[in-house]
Amino acid sequence: MSNSKVAERYAKSIMGLAKEHATGQNIVDDMKYIAECVKNKDLALMLNSPIVHASKKKQIFKALFDGKINPLTMKFLELMTDKGREKTLGEIANAVLDINRKDHGIIQVKGYNCGSYHSRYQCTDI
Repeated sequence: MSNSKVAERYAKSIMGLAKEHATGQNIVDDMKYIAECVKNKDLALMLNSPIVHASKKKQIFKALFDGKINPLTMKFLELMTDKGREKTLGEIANAVLDINRKDHGIIQVKGYNCGSYHSRYQCTDI
């Protein structure tokens, strides 16, 4: 199964639990934080390393996130580590954010600008 499918399934699961426990926005905020954290080169290397044991990864998660994220999110991180899915945490976090945007009817777009305001050539159609 591809990582994106795995990420979607886990994202749906954590969002379902969050809704049950009425902590939906907390989980979304936690996932935003986690998505930013896993962009760190050293953390990404640790997550992808088969040499670092799962128990050590859990200790690192506890040191990084304890008191900063919801206890449900912390349990989720531990579960992902137990299942060997910590490598996909960034994708899972982004999938949670996508689900949240869909639930709130938010459409994500990207805009481009041809140059600065004083540019000789400017886009007329945006």
